[in-house]
Amino acid sequence: MQELKPVYIDVAASIIADISSGIYRTPANALKELVSNSFDADATEVYVNTGYSNFDLFTVEDNGDGMPVDDFIYYMEHIGGSVKRYGSRLGFTRNGRPIIGKLGIGILAVSQICKEFTVISSNGNGKKFEATIDLSEFEEKEARKKQLAQRVDKTVRIGEFRPVLYDEEKGKKYTLITLNKINEGYRKTLQKDFNLPNLKRRLANPQGFNQFVEEIAKVKRGLEQFTEYDRLIWELSLVAPLPYLNLGPIIGQKCIPKIKKRLENYNFRVIVDGLELRKPILFPLDEKVKTKGVHFDFVSVNFDSKVGESHEESRLQFHGYIYFQYKAIIPPELRGILIRIRNVAIGYYDKSLLHYPMPAGPLSNQVSGEIYVERGLENALNIDRNSFRETDLHYLALQESIFTALAGIKMEKKKKRKMPEEELPVFDRIRLYSRRRREQEIKDNEQDYLRYLENILRQILKSHFTINVVDEEGKQPVAVVDANKIVIYDKNPLWPRRRNERKIFRKILIFKEVAENISGSVESAKSTFFQLLKRSRK
Repeated sequence: MQELKPVYIDVAASIIADISSGIYRTPANALKELVSNSFDADATEVYVNTGYSNFDLFTVEDNGDGMPVDDFIYYMEHIGGSVKRYGSRLGFTRNGRPIIGKLGIGILAVSQICKEFTVISSNGNGKKFEATIDLSEFEEKEARKKQLAQRVDKTVRIGEFRPVLYDEEKGKKYTLITLNKINEGYRKTLQKDFNLPNLKRRLANPQGFNQFVEEIAKVKRGLEQFTEYDRLIWELSLVAPLPYLNLGPIIGQKCIPKIKKRLENYNFRVIVDGLELRKPILFPLDEKVKTKGVHFDFVSVNFDSKVGESHEESRLQFHGYIYFQYKAIIPPELRGILIRIRNVAIGYYDKSLLHYPMPAGPLSNQVSGEIYVERGLENALNIDRNSFRETDLHYLALQESIFTALAGIKMEKKKKRKMPEEELPVFDRIRLYSRRRREQEIKDNEQDYLRYLENILRQILKSHFTINVVDEEGKQPVAVVDANKIVIYDKNPLWPRRRNERKIFRKILIFKEVAENISGSVESAKSTFFQLLKRSRK
């Protein structure tokens, strides 16, 4: 064992309050940063243990490249810098993965979960180091005092740690991060939920992540009805650079095949308390949403162009899809547009559809989309890596592309009417499909009603009649032909416009024509007609 000299952690005063006050909105976003570090280290497996169900200790362990102690010291001494991105080979790992980390503050995201963490890492050189970082000085009151005491262009010393070196088996590579002193409020929230009878929770031993996703999709109110623990699982699986479920994101459809294959080829697994995570995106799961082009559909979104200035950094490139269905998407957390940069989600789904400027009403609840940014947009990221500077030219270009995909804002109405159906924007196609479904429902209801009338005729007259509707005017609205065949002439001007009135007219005229056709006298026809009317009231 070799104890090294103390290392002092200095952070720019301009970001200390942001870090301490919670730039990561949820614990899942904080864990995302640790998982992203494992991805950048070319790990193939990451094991997260939450200490379920006491939640008194979290661990994150990966089989990635690890790091030597000198790199870790440099990393901690340069919080707020861009250590990883620009020290790599054009922003890619040894195995060709796009490097996620950039700002150098990700590891301090765990201040949302705990007050102390320990890092143990080995990069295969025959040594491992251990360092314990005390985060107590990250508490908001202390951080604000330090910020007020310093000019914004100064740095603030927020603590120190003393790394310890140990011998390790040569060639062995890993990193183990232990989160100690779990924040009491968060720990109590996790524990409390298990005693609330109205909250749902995932099965203790699910068959797989697919089952977990299906359970959540059954609850209309979404994640708010599940425990904080299940929300942690779901959110982490959404934001991390993980592969999709085998059938996802859209069952039976190849909406982003290259991106899906690329994520699978990264060979990156995250296992939380024994459950292997996948992206929790699977459409459609509602049993009433069945047919593409009738109940659901999607459009591809692609962009590759220079934005603003002509130099290479102005290039913006992204690919993705916008899925839509005829009813509101469940769970509601999947409604909106999710932007991913280097495979990692930036925040969660934006339900405003990137601040879509026109009233969309219930249509916005029927839309879900993912955008994978391959190049650009990173300069628009705010420090929290959960939101964007919305005046950035790249963000504005992305926004315009989404708006055009949704509603074709820049297209003239006449031009839109002439477009092929598959090229119509999302909102127009939702309306088109809705109109088709209503028309089909009307036809189906009419057919059901005619079958109902046929059944009455069969019961009373003991004879099988068929009723058919033809798109002609005819000499009269209803006629009996070929003894047992009844024809309704749908274009006859006698029919009222209102559907309910039309149903009554059809019934009366059908019964009248049949009664007169089979009866030998007026009295007999009247008797048969009234029998049929009486039976139809039951």
